[in-house]
Amino acid sequence: MNQFQNQNTQPIVKMKIFNNWDIITKGWYIACPSKEIPKGKAKSFNICGQRIIIFRGENGKIRALDAYCPHLGTDLGIGQVDGNFIRCFFHHWAFDGEGNCQDIPCQSTIPDKAKLQSYATDEKYNFIWVYPDTEAPNKVVEFDELKDKPLVTIHDKAFERSCHYHICMMNGIDAQHLQTVHKLNIKMDLSLHKMNPVQLLILHSMGNFLKRQQESE
Repeated sequence: MNQFQNQNTQPIVKMKIFNNWDIITKGWYIACPSKEIPKGKAKSFNICGQRIIIFRGENGKIRALDAYCPHLGTDLGIGQVDGNFIRCFFHHWAFDGEGNCQDIPCQSTIPDKAKLQSYATDEKYNFIWVYPDTEAPNKVVEFDELKDKPLVTIHDKAFERSCHYHICMMNGIDAQHLQTVHKLNIKMDLSLHKMNPVQLLILHSMGNFLKRQQESE
């Protein structure tokens, strides 16, 4: 769905970020728990409307590419990890972590267009994160309070909502919305002198979002 298909359900006043379905904010997005992609495993995901293949090669590094092979459009998620390459199931074209085709079994020359968009990745807090560009300006945020400390992470079940993902994100950190709509007694004390890691993460996310919103205006 895009902004033009959605005009009948959105306010008359157009907002550059919240109601524009064609814009993906540059930021880190959780793809899945790290344990879902062990060494030699590949899996494709829908992330912000884009089909992306994530795989882990023999070197243990996580790679992310556009999921559809440029040859005939096969989803590379049903392919096979070969060393540090991902091979397409149909004709075994092999792509490296940068999206370059490195091998076509039935021919010696590789077409210039045999290339996929690559995406930056990071692993932190037992999750795999994907950035919607080849390179990311920074790694996933790391809090000083959590460095060198054992962490307990909980992988909740994913769910879908029929609205722009910005709305989901803002509702998730909107204490008044949670109290008035969902009847949850959420008390957010944002004092800089006493913050727990969850509050720090919320504050950081809000700051990054507002900064990106201002830059896009």
